[in-house]
Amino acid sequence: MKSRKKLSIFILTLTILFQVSLAHAYVIDSLPLFWTQNWHPHVTLSSLENTAATNAASTWNSAPGNLKFSKQTQSSGTIDLSDTRNDVAALNFSQYEFLPNNFIGAIYRQPLNGTTHRNFDIFLNRDYNWGDGSSPDYFDRQGVFTHEFGHALGLGDVYVMSTPVPTMYYDGTYFSYAMRTLENDDRSGKLEIENRLNNK
Repeated sequence: MKSRKKLSIFILTLTILFQVSLAHAYVIDSLPLFWTQNWHPHVTLSSLENTAATNAASTWNSAPGNLKFSKQTQSSGTIDLSDTRNDVAALNFSQYEFLPNNFIGAIYRQPLNGTTHRNFDIFLNRDYNWGDGSSPDYFDRQGVFTHEFGHALGLGDVYVMSTPVPTMYYDGTYFSYAMRTLENDDRSGKLEIENRLNNK
């Protein structure tokens, strides 16, 4: 009887460990209205920023699944957060009240209802130093854009640190270059969004 009790505790412990190991590290906080989301590079983007944004969107397009981003013609003029045009821009956040000065990048999603968004606008903060690559002297454009396009899909920030660093990790201060590359949890999050869209 005594040995059976120990066996039960051992099996329970294994079950708990197995379940923890299967826990996912992605967050879904919205669903896109469209399977293909068009986006427009805003005239404020430099050539390097435009390329970084294009590569970031392509990174998500290359991940398994049918959710896609489609680059459209350049946009200009005032960015309207409530319109249906998805602008990707670079601005000095300190000059705009609606943008958080202490963020290196930001996204505004227009909610359609409690679970779905119909459009987005992505911003890179020009008040910080930017470059291409891994350096303590600047943030990586493409990595931060890849993170923000993940939000455009409907993924939320991840607060669990893992190695390698997932694209959707909340803090890009030291890991912006690593955010260029999607990890398993990022890809799984995209597929889970598709699963939820299919079951709506």
